[in-house]
Amino acid sequence: MGAEEPSRLRYGLVHQCQTCGASLEISPDAVVYICPYCGSTSSFEGNEVELAGFMPAGADEVSRDVAAFLRSKAGRDARIRDVKTLMIPFWAVRQRVRTRYNGYRREYHSTGKNQYPVYVPVKGELDEEMTTIVYARAFEAVFGLEDLKERILPRLREAGNFDPVKAARHAKLIAPEVSEREAIERAKTIASETHRRRVQRMTTKLFDCYTESEPLSTRLIMYPVAVVDYEWKGRKYRASADASANASDRVLKAELPVGGRYRLLVALATAGLVLLISLAAVLSQGALNAGLVEGEGALLALVLPPAAAAAVGFFGSRRATAEHRVWRRGKRFQLPEIPVEAEDIIAKLRGGFP
Repeated sequence: MGAEEPSRLRYGLVHQCQTCGASLEISPDAVVYICPYCGSTSSFEGNEVELAGFMPAGADEVSRDVAAFLRSKAGRDARIRDVKTLMIPFWAVRQRVRTRYNGYRREYHSTGKNQYPVYVPVKGELDEEMTTIVYARAFEAVFGLEDLKERILPRLREAGNFDPVKAARHAKLIAPEVSEREAIERAKTIASETHRRRVQRMTTKLFDCYTESEPLSTRLIMYPVAVVDYEWKGRKYRASADASANASDRVLKAELPVGGRYRLLVALATAGLVLLISLAAVLSQGALNAGLVEGEGALLALVLPPAAAAAVGFFGSRRATAEHRVWRRGKRFQLPEIPVEAEDIIAKLRGGFP
């Protein structure tokens, strides 16, 4: 770029803006600088950067919304101590992704009471345009970062012209430490893994899976997030909030105190589940004594109930004695996906495995 070598400071670098001449303190690992005085954006690698983003809301508005949320979840004892608004950098990489795959899918057909496996060839190609959000910092040190990533992609079309000068009045601009080239390579890896997972759900055995990616465009997206520290009865907790203007739901993730009522509910729920598992164990023992279950099914009937009771008791006790619980917007309890390799076990439990 022809820029002078930045002067080193104890905790960073001082770089002179090539447009207005202002001295900017930046991270030693920064690859792009955004001047909060004149709004110019430049890459240390010399390539042009397309900048877009979301303007931050005022600090008072963000604090008011977060305080209302904390009162609804933690009660009136919650007191906000500090709110810091940061403009977090992300790369939005749009690419054409093609994946060719070859494998087979195992299906079970039945003749009367018997079942037998049938192996169906699965071969094809996935071809689509995909936009991937890549965090542009070297380390993920922001509380609620994963929740923030999930929010950016659906709102990407709303990202317009970004004014760094106005944004800097309400938030601290964080310089990217991941270059555009690195972001493209990470996006290729993410796209390849996404297609592979999709293909694995379509097949029982995957022989070949080859992915090609062609970058189409990249943009540097600045998104505001508020990092909140608050107290509840003398204990400190954290929360993160969407600090963009006109955000419908502010809080993304929060540590919430665990009160006596919550601990009691968890303890009662845990005891109820252990009781149900114990009843199931009694019924399975009766089935074993009657000779209704044999072979590996009998082994599962003996092992699963005590193992399930131990797991429920362990996790229930951890939840009941934890100092805080983590709340995440839009997250509900979901059963994990059953891996393809578990099909044989399921078939055995159904009594139809040959």
